[in-house]
Amino acid sequence: MAPLTTNAKVPALDELLDGTLDQIIRDFAKDGGIPGVSLTIHCHASAEGPGETVFRSYGIAHGDETITPKTQFPLCSISKTFVSLALLRLLHEHGYNEDTLVRNILPEFRLSNETDDKARVTWAHVLSHTTGLETDSGFWAEITARGVSLYDYLAAAPCANPPGVKFCYSNILYDLCVPAIEALAGSSVDDYLELIFFKPLDMWSTSFKAEGAGDAAEGHIRGDVGSGEPKGKAPAPGVVAFGAKAGFEAVKSPIAWKGSVGLVSCGEDMAKWLAYLPTDPYYSLASKPRTPSYDPVRPGNSILDIGEQYGLGLFAGTFHGVPYTEHWAGIAGFSGLLTTLPSLGLSVASMSNSWEAREMGNLIVGVIVSRVLGLDVGPVIRAMTEERIARITKDSADFEAVVGVEPSSSSHILGTYFGPGIGRLTFMDADNVKVRPRCADLPWLCWMYGDIRPIVAYLGEGQYAACLEFKEWGGDGSPAGAVKYGFPFRFEKVGNGDKLEVSQVYLGPPFVLHRE
Repeated sequence: MAPLTTNAKVPALDELLDGTLDQIIRDFAKDGGIPGVSLTIHCHASAEGPGETVFRSYGIAHGDETITPKTQFPLCSISKTFVSLALLRLLHEHGYNEDTLVRNILPEFRLSNETDDKARVTWAHVLSHTTGLETDSGFWAEITARGVSLYDYLAAAPCANPPGVKFCYSNILYDLCVPAIEALAGSSVDDYLELIFFKPLDMWSTSFKAEGAGDAAEGHIRGDVGSGEPKGKAPAPGVVAFGAKAGFEAVKSPIAWKGSVGLVSCGEDMAKWLAYLPTDPYYSLASKPRTPSYDPVRPGNSILDIGEQYGLGLFAGTFHGVPYTEHWAGIAGFSGLLTTLPSLGLSVASMSNSWEAREMGNLIVGVIVSRVLGLDVGPVIRAMTEERIARITKDSADFEAVVGVEPSSSSHILGTYFGPGIGRLTFMDADNVKVRPRCADLPWLCWMYGDIRPIVAYLGEGQYAACLEFKEWGGDGSPAGAVKYGFPFRFEKVGNGDKLEVSQVYLGPPFVLHRE
């Protein structure tokens, strides 16, 4: 990679991060019900001076404990930057490259779209999310429920496109990087990342194990948004805390979520990663744009110059003409953003213990870039506020109770069904009701964090309105959570009910439930 250059005059970080930015962050957090934010900003060394790092901490980590630069957060999808760089290094060191076939490293791998020698999935397809497997995530729950192997499941999964044709974000295929790294390195992925990254960079709070979890932040989601709010105004979110660790333990696979979202880190360690990242020998390869990756729900869309592209582990785009590479991130209860601004010599990492902070990282980066360029920050604040309002309004559009027709035996949905993400869902007589309850926000992939039960109301003509009854698991001596209703969805019964075509899904694409 070429040395970082500075085309605009970047003020000292203390000047850039004055009380104005602090107040913007605090106001945005308060309005969004966001309990805490950890911010790390690194100014890279240049001909004009040495490198400099500034930390900012806002709000609460858990209980009454404030966030500090030592507070650990799940890195969520920022983990992909570590995993992709590690795999690229190993491929090249062993005489392979990103265009090597996946099955050359993992012989059991196959997808249904690998029809001939010209249509084979490579590691470039995996790292750029262009394998043709058209799904975001959630497969692990169904794999666990069905009791099948990962490779057999992937071989049977439908592929919408040939390899290399279309970007479609896929966590589960990034998880495949773990056995590939281990096969090439001859050691565990934990040991290999420690060898090449964590030990040399002195990043001792970064791991897959969340060691020292007493300093870890507790995840939060939006609470019940209420009703009766003025039209066009999003309800102010409440704050509901829960422990996210149980979700990963609920999926019985040693690599589930590991390569895609599994790392945990803190602000102090992220400062070291920000300083190192642009110097990694494979950073330019990972960050070089390869495929359009526009996502209509990507936070920050409204402030970007053009649609983003994806490389081999990083997104790339521009804001006010300033190029950036980044990876945004979110799992149940947490969100974050890692951004490098090469022309400004700046890198930024923000981590939050709230799913509601999805717009926060882009707010921070947008304000910083605007201030460096001498632009008004008001448009960025308004754009991110409007994005948040639109997201919450859309999320809660189907939250109100739905009154169906009086259920009868002929309209009942009964039996056990399997589906992507949700895994196994069993419908009983008592689950068929006249009124589908009013819903509230639940954790993303909520079935990984508690017991679920489907509640379904018949609307007539084969149409149903449904949701999930959710009760969070207790743990570490804490009691189980109260019963809540959420994850609203609609579906149509096809034929005799062997297939349910699910639409209007909360937090996810449509899918099909197949009877066991």
